Amino acid sequence: MKQKINGNYVELYDSMESMNIMRYILYNRYVMIDAGIGSDMDSIVNHFANLQRFILKEDKENALKEMVNMRQNMIFAVNMNSMEFMAFASLVKSINGKKYPNKLSEDDIHEIMEDLKSRDLTIGKMKEWLTEVKKKLKTEQELFFPSMGNPLTSLEYFSLLKKRALLMLDKIDGEDTTEDIYVVEEQLYGTYTPKTYGGKDGEEVKYVKNFNETLISLSKYLGIDASNLTALEFYQGLELAKKEAKEHKKIMAKR
Repeated sequence: MKQKINGNYVELYDSMESMNIMRYILYNRYVMIDAGIGSDMDSIVNHFANLQRFILKEDKENALKEMVNMRQNMIFAVNMNSMEFMAFASLVKSINGKKYPNKLSEDDIHEIMEDLKSRDLTIGKMKEWLTEVKKKLKTEQELFFPSMGNPLTSLEYFSLLKKRALLMLDKIDGEDTTEDIYVVEEQLYGTYTPKTYGGKDGEEVKYVKNFNETLISLSKYLGIDASNLTALEFYQGLELAKKEAKEHKKIMAKR
């Protein structure tokens, strides 16, 4: 996928068929953090609304988790450390022909971000392109690997967030939407449970460790360095390994 900004050409990975697994995992890691913590004022407002509801429900455990996530959100916002922008940067294949490696370090990510900023890439355009790629990657995942996870819960949550935002705008315009907002917020509370992302037991560390363990196992199974595979090849190999392990287990059970 090639895009043009102010005479500059930015090439993005937008398919599991061409995207290296290391890029795909890095992209999903940043998307996960952005969805759970966020890095802008809108996310802080959402955290505060969730925190209020947990307090009113006397749910201390989730209230504390939400406070920690809101604090991290504020740190990201103050330092202008956008997880959304980092997710976008992880998709960049090349800028004006300069190619970036499959295995990106955090320094590489920040270098790409600074390069894009210097070429006047707007936040609006970045969000537009990122949304387009997100939709395509999600569609591919659901098509090729439906067993990887059901996205309905998260879709419902973000749909309710959007509905709440529209009702808030209507309220600003003078409409009495207080009751409707309350109903939506009750639904939001029922679909949302905060997770811990930092620390040794946080979601980010678990995500990285689980992938590394899977990478090592699949590399041994295939007899190659699985980090050089595309995302599609990696998950096809993983499904094959799981299928053969299950068949082997059945054979052993009959003996």
